[in-house]
Amino acid sequence: MIIAATPLITAIVTTYNRPKLCTKAILSLACQTLAQDDYEIIVVDDGSNPETHQLLGLLKPVVDFKYVFQPNSGLASAKNHGLFHASAPIVLFLDDDDLSSPNLLEQHLIAHARYPDQNISILSHTYLSKELANDPLMDFVTTNGAHLFSFEFISAELLDYTYFWGGRTSCKRKYLLSHGVFNPVFKFGFEDIELGYRLNKAGLHVVYWRMATNTMIRKISLDSFLQRCYKQGQSASTFLSLYPEDKVLPRQLQMEHADIEWPKINQNIDSIVAACSQLDTMVRTFPTGPNLLDNQSYLQCLHYSYYRAFRAKILEGFIDSKSKALDH
Repeated sequence: MIIAATPLITAIVTTYNRPKLCTKAILSLACQTLAQDDYEIIVVDDGSNPETHQLLGLLKPVVDFKYVFQPNSGLASAKNHGLFHASAPIVLFLDDDDLSSPNLLEQHLIAHARYPDQNISILSHTYLSKELANDPLMDFVTTNGAHLFSFEFISAELLDYTYFWGGRTSCKRKYLLSHGVFNPVFKFGFEDIELGYRLNKAGLHVVYWRMATNTMIRKISLDSFLQRCYKQGQSASTFLSLYPEDKVLPRQLQMEHADIEWPKINQNIDSIVAACSQLDTMVRTFPTGPNLLDNQSYLQCLHYSYYRAFRAKILEGFIDSKSKALDH
């Protein structure tokens, strides 16, 4: 009887209705510098359409991965599902729109070997693909805006729980199972930071490991990002409702003055969003690449417009969720 070796690291990819992107993500994980027995891939399908199931099924003979399906339950539940199925002592949570560099998993193992304490998590570095890096919206939300992720402001190796970013962080599995997993009440947004908040009480530290890299390949439209901001606002409201005794948390989530901000923004939210859309459309008519810098004044206006529109939608989601909670 041959006993399969326990893998050293589990890569957990959560997906929902992105079969082509997820296929690319899985193929990038299949080409790692580690030996095949040293890692496992788990794909958690959060109730996707049949096309996703069919396309990933075609991939099974080519790539060895475990496919786990669940009824649509949200990102937190999907991550937990992957965690519970994992067999390695280290788990790495990944998004379905990122391509892993060939040594991504190896670098996470190297980092954990250097930081063996159970309470240490490792944060990867994520690049944008060339196409995305030249896109004004994607550039903003991953640099100065930091609405998606941003490595621009990381100046230390050891970071706090607010850098516990779900789609690019690895942890010791035992530590999560002992001190807390993702709260399934979070369907989208803040499921990672809220877990980090709870793990912080158990000594969580996040180490930024620059040598571990992947690349985001999915462009997000302005309309989609505005919807994302609304959902983030809803999740922020849920987050705060769980810890009403914490008087610092509203400031950390930038919601300390939401009730004051909202009445002013609510009067003009349609105009704020429309102006942002028009400016975004106009700037996209400019040449891409280095020539875009020639239109710096327009870009500055666009960035301000992005900030106002995203803030407006975050506040709208926050206030709507808070109002519904009060009604109940």
